[in-house]
Amino acid sequence: LPDDILAGKTVADLEGCAKRQSDFLWQVSRPEYDDTEFLSRAEERYAKMLLLSAKHPHQFVVPTYDIDLLWHTHIRTRTTPSSSQESSSTTTT
Repeated sequence: LPDDILAGKTVADLEGCAKRQSDFLWQVSRPEYDDTEFLSRAEERYAKMLLLSAKHPHQFVVPTYDIDLLWHTHIRTRTTPSSSQESSSTTTT
């Protein structure tokens, strides 16, 4: 890995991050996360969290696991081009 990726991180920091991530992954692997209705309600709660965060920008809102999953998914989809975007950006005319 390039040095700048791990800049300021210790092995203990990375181990702690990995532990928290494993707890998160265990939580979101529960059966309800395959339920469309559950995820639809989670999406509604996520939208409410965004509104609450915008209304109170100096307060940290702690999301539940379902909201956190949608939050990370939202961030990822906004920062990672889809395969169709990648193929169109590499195609020359």
